[in-house]
Amino acid sequence: MKITLTCIVARKKIPVELTFCGKIIEVRFSYFAPMVEEVKAMKGAKWNNELKYWTVENCKRNLFSFDILVRGPKFQRYLRPQSAMSPCYIEGTPSPLWAHQQDIYQFIMTRQRCLVGAEPRTGKTRPTLQAFWDSPFEDCVWVTTKSAELGLERELYKWFPKRILISDQSYSGLVLPTKRIHIMSYDKFTSLMKEFPVGRKLHGFWVFDECHKLKTPSAQRTEQAMRLSEMLEEIYDGKEYLIGLSGTPSPKDPSDWWAQCEIIRSGYIREGDITKFKKRYGFYKPWDGSTPAWERFEGWNKEEIHLLSQRLVGLVKVYFQKDCMDLPPIREEIVELTPSKTLLRVAKMIVDTEDNALKARTRLRQISDGFEYATEYNEATNKIERTGLNFVGSPKIDRLKEDLDEYEEVGRVIVYAGFQGSIDIIRQTCNELGWFVLQVDGRGRFLFKPDGTQVSDRETIQMALGEMDRSSDTHTIEKLAFVAEPDSGGTGLELSASPVIIYYSNSDSGEGRMQSKRRAYSNNMDKQRGLTIIDYILLPTDKLIRDKLNTKEELQSISMGEMKELFTTVS
Repeated sequence: MKITLTCIVARKKIPVELTFCGKIIEVRFSYFAPMVEEVKAMKGAKWNNELKYWTVENCKRNLFSFDILVRGPKFQRYLRPQSAMSPCYIEGTPSPLWAHQQDIYQFIMTRQRCLVGAEPRTGKTRPTLQAFWDSPFEDCVWVTTKSAELGLERELYKWFPKRILISDQSYSGLVLPTKRIHIMSYDKFTSLMKEFPVGRKLHGFWVFDECHKLKTPSAQRTEQAMRLSEMLEEIYDGKEYLIGLSGTPSPKDPSDWWAQCEIIRSGYIREGDITKFKKRYGFYKPWDGSTPAWERFEGWNKEEIHLLSQRLVGLVKVYFQKDCMDLPPIREEIVELTPSKTLLRVAKMIVDTEDNALKARTRLRQISDGFEYATEYNEATNKIERTGLNFVGSPKIDRLKEDLDEYEEVGRVIVYAGFQGSIDIIRQTCNELGWFVLQVDGRGRFLFKPDGTQVSDRETIQMALGEMDRSSDTHTIEKLAFVAEPDSGGTGLELSASPVIIYYSNSDSGEGRMQSKRRAYSNNMDKQRGLTIIDYILLPTDKLIRDKLNTKEELQSISMGEMKELFTTVS
């Protein structure tokens, strides 16, 4: 098949002849340098020097690239103004979308394939669910991280109670649910797509939440997401919805955008692979004839990156919390506790005797929190396994009791810690002082009553979350502490009833720290009371870890020498 297009490049109309030959497209046009650059950037572009024409892959991304060049109908969706349509709220919705949420909703409804980059607690989940509710599709697949699933369930419970049914839930009620949502982790999604046969029917509304997980082009989940994107277009031909939601609207590495944009709308970014992307937007050392391209990369060209942000308008929309909400500044407080001489000697012994920095850092964090894991060799598995924990005590426990007393009148606190052993100590401390504890960590989510009774049913957990996010803060529970690992309970949830976040200790993740700090910081918070973040610092390594996480440095960079230097004065 042969067709002729009129491409608009550098404000000129260029006749281009396309000949479709199976898996390739032959591209012929009179020489025009800007047009050459456009074709060279396409996927699989090769120059046939003998016959004097270009060939590119016959794929959806290159076809969309040509659609951009001719200002075709698929590209027009990204040029037209946003729809002014209003959401169809279900009866009894307690409050409408905020102004910026209304903008997110209209952006999704207009583009259908788009990427929303919004900082944590700006509220991007609700308008996305509203777009699904107002779409013609009865089923939505929501791919997210394990830690964010509880937050999504909470949003459904608040805004679409018994109207959008989670696929693994049983149903009871008078009003039949009209829509279903299928929640899955990225690992489950990857496994599902590997086994998914070509031609099988797919649901038409997909959301990739926390889609920075798809930034690596070579990762299996990214490859399967790209496959899904092509399959959706093949089946629905533009009627499908494919939404990316990211909590990092301004990544430090601009190349993080490439794979995410390729998945959401393949071909919107001109460059057909990430190497071509880096060549266009980066600085390189002159080639010496032997150095590989990736070793010559020196940094990003700021002018080109600015042009990239302009080009992404239409596909990507960015929302910063400071622009969406008028919130008081967060107060940060470091509580420096005094370690005993015995504890300091034990810490010094650990750094003097351990030859592995990770093991030393882990043990130091544990004794700072008041315990060490007990382990023993298991012959059956041929592994060293945990058998429990040895409680050694910590001044952090006494300080936590003081803070629980201080916030007793408010009756809402958030406490984060880096280990499950730490979580157990905190939960027991809270229970002893008469607090209910909503616990979220790698073991699951549970509500503990002051007497230690454990409850884990969904309805009870949702009731407790309602007390923590101020949507139904009835004070049925007078004193409630949300206790979690930052990586498990630090994403997706709103905990705005608490005026304080206490870091009993930190995890290894800078992303976990950044996300968890935002859980109580939203439009629903008590703005007069504000938010205070408190860090407990007992050993010098506690402060070192906190500082590195705040500057997003990798904890793997902490060396044995650096830790030993912290304890040189201990005798």
